[in-house]
Amino acid sequence: MRLTFRHIFLILSCGIISAQSGVGTTTPINKFQVETTTADPASSGSASNGNLRLSGTSGSHVLDFGLSSSSTFSWIQARSKSAYGTNYNLLLNPNGGNVGIGTSNPTAKLNIVGGGVRIFSGIGNNVSRPAINTTVIGNYEIRGVGSAGTASQADGGDDGFLRLSAGGGTNSNTQASIDISGFSSVADMNSNVLFRTTGVERMRIDNSGKVGIGTLNPSTTLTVGMSDGTVSGEITLNPSNSANEGGQLTFKKSITNSTYDWTIDQVGDATSPRFRIFPGGAETNGIVIKENGYVGIGNANPTTKLYVNGDITANSVAGTSDARYKTNIKPVTGALEKVKALQGVYFNWNQKAFPQKEFGNQVELGFIAQEVEKIVPEVVTKEINNEEYRAVKYDKVVALLVEAIKEQQKQIDELQKKVKELSKKN
Repeated sequence: MRLTFRHIFLILSCGIISAQSGVGTTTPINKFQVETTTADPASSGSASNGNLRLSGTSGSHVLDFGLSSSSTFSWIQARSKSAYGTNYNLLLNPNGGNVGIGTSNPTAKLNIVGGGVRIFSGIGNNVSRPAINTTVIGNYEIRGVGSAGTASQADGGDDGFLRLSAGGGTNSNTQASIDISGFSSVADMNSNVLFRTTGVERMRIDNSGKVGIGTLNPSTTLTVGMSDGTVSGEITLNPSNSANEGGQLTFKKSITNSTYDWTIDQVGDATSPRFRIFPGGAETNGIVIKENGYVGIGNANPTTKLYVNGDITANSVAGTSDARYKTNIKPVTGALEKVKALQGVYFNWNQKAFPQKEFGNQVELGFIAQEVEKIVPEVVTKEINNEEYRAVKYDKVVALLVEAIKEQQKQIDELQKKVKELSKKN
């Protein structure tokens, strides 16, 4: 048999392949090695680009492999062989199986070891929030697609479920997770978001936007705790880092017929730490409660259990008077002389000097506390502050008046008796 050049080439090729084979190199290291000029993946044109190409006898799609010329990365690109700007899908294990990155034993469809996942959305910090996509997945989006999409994995049924979890590989009570559900005919799964820790649901946002913390069925915009008390509804508002400012709630004014927002907060100034409820910025238009339990209405520093700057209207006011509460009980004597010494006056309040007191402008009738204090000190109180403003307990004056009337009546009775005796003599 005569050996041709073709036979010699085949014999030499088999020998080379049984060792190392090289394309573009005479010193291959691996069984098959391809060397060519490095290049980044081109996005246009159709010229030579990459180290290796897989192509078919038909069709325009090819799979190119390459080594970067600008950095140290390698690349794989499915694209059109005649127009590199036309890219095609690349499938890994399309019929099943797991894919591992950084591991030789993947245990999930995609198992990443020793790294993270980064999504570049291309959205800058001056771009508005993108609209919600339907059939198209945004380049900033991860979406769970339900079975209604069939094999095409489309969103035709608007359903879908996605869970982000950590832990719980052997014990569910060690897992933290977030569940995101699309449309579902199951009420508990219908377009809501759930948050869990230690395998227990802690918070959910239902499909109407109501938020529940510690409850599976929020009934208001924010519901905290379970209605049966198994999870208590507790909220803590921590203080501001500004001096004296405690926790705060603000209630925005109604759409119509209101002027101010309302604030509930705690303030811790040195003279009067207190809890406040007030409209706008005017604390004296609201209510304060000091740490000693003193309540002020229109007064930021009450010195009694209830201190009101302004008038009070009530059907009746009862004062504690049970005998069991009292000791050292003594009758009132000399009541008539004390009443005779008291001076009732008409007056107007000094609104200009004390605007915070919210005095009325009508003519008033009463006593001067300093004068009453000299006669009946028991019915006069002093504020616990440097000014020691006086007040009269007018209801206590009633007991003095009753005894004064009785003393006066006794005198009248005696005089009437004398008049009768004189009448008999005449």
